[in-house]
Amino acid sequence: MFMHENEKSTNVLRRYVERRERCGDLVPPVKRLVFFIYDFTYAKELAPILGRIAPNCVVFNVGIPKMKTFPLLPTAESRYVADFISLFLLGGNACETLRVLHIFNFISLDPHLEKILKKCRKLRHLTVSNIDDVAVFELEFIESVVLDSCDFSITMFDENFADV
Repeated sequence: MFMHENEKSTNVLRRYVERRERCGDLVPPVKRLVFFIYDFTYAKELAPILGRIAPNCVVFNVGIPKMKTFPLLPTAESRYVADFISLFLLGGNACETLRVLHIFNFISLDPHLEKILKKCRKLRHLTVSNIDDVAVFELEFIESVVLDSCDFSITMFDENFADV
């Protein structure tokens, strides 16, 4: 029986999560999560698994700064990324704990993303690097926005918002 490469990756992650959950309190919680995938077409399958790995995520990086993927058109990628973020937030408690979100893949600042992020009432900082489209977009609880790549590091700025 032939197994697609994506199915193998998903199965490996599922086994990892199951083993991690069996360890219970012996495993420290994941507070900062970095997720990079070349093609977001299949990312939605991984989102619920990552939600189980980091249910109380405080800082979430989607993509890597200055790392261009381009397997998809920007409009398609932006929709897949928004769907991935939505499924990740539903997979755990992250919408209650997320304070810093960096999105380095293409994204549309539109009502669809706005609806997803409005669930994250503790979200204080948003970084976006590749904007496909902009529509009416308002998140009243956001204190800072970076419209550029902020390099791949934990800054004092991130730590301040994560500790609040």
